Amino acid sequence: MFNDIRGDVTSGSDSLLQAIQKREFKPYIQPIVCASNHKIIGGELLVRWHTSDRGVIYPDSFIDNMEKAGILSELTCSIINEVVVNFDGENKFNGEGFILHLNVTPSLLHNKKFISTC
Repeated sequence: MFNDIRGDVTSGSDSLLQAIQKREFKPYIQPIVCASNHKIIGGELLVRWHTSDRGVIYPDSFIDNMEKAGILSELTCSIINEVVVNFDGENKFNGEGFILHLNVTPSLLHNKKFISTC
């Protein structure tokens, strides 16, 4: 039923970089719900790769390759910038501030370009 697309995703850094430039990577926000009052208080920023020929590809199939190629910071900054441009930070669900969380790899925390850009 499900196809293993990992072999197809081990694309070179050039094709991954082109996918970033073509904006094929899309941000998703998974809601974070307060356990005591059941209100949405924030979200976790996730990313998916939308391809015309392979459909939606999950991060476990491309993050390692991007990190090895040294282009993970480009993807992460691109996704963060897209969310910042399209998101006003107002929590329309309960009128309070909306906290956005994201996962980063240790290599990104040591990447001076990433730290200064994002």
